[in-house]
Amino acid sequence: MVSPRRQFRHVKVGIVPISPETFYDKYHVAVSQMALTKSTFQLLRLIKAQKEGVTSLFQPVSGKLRGNVTRTDADEEVLGLFYAAGISTGTVFIERFICRFIPATWN
Repeated sequence: MVSPRRQFRHVKVGIVPISPETFYDKYHVAVSQMALTKSTFQLLRLIKAQKEGVTSLFQPVSGKLRGNVTRTDADEEVLGLFYAAGISTGTVFIERFICRFIPATWN
């Protein structure tokens, strides 16, 4: 869900296995989020779609991808992408007593 301030809330980012080893005391979770421009995101999404579509015999013919890198000394085409991204990282510790699925016999 996206909040009015364009923040994502309640997004599944991974799975934590519940076992005596992982929740001996507490579990550390670190999540990083990268902020990209819309055009960079679209290009990376197209690259991913082309890469995943290679396995299908009936895949549609893929077009040329164009990045934002150009060669200035010749008319040769180059494929490249230059971008800068802001990265935000958040961490949290999940305490053992918060997880309701851990049996009381795990001591």
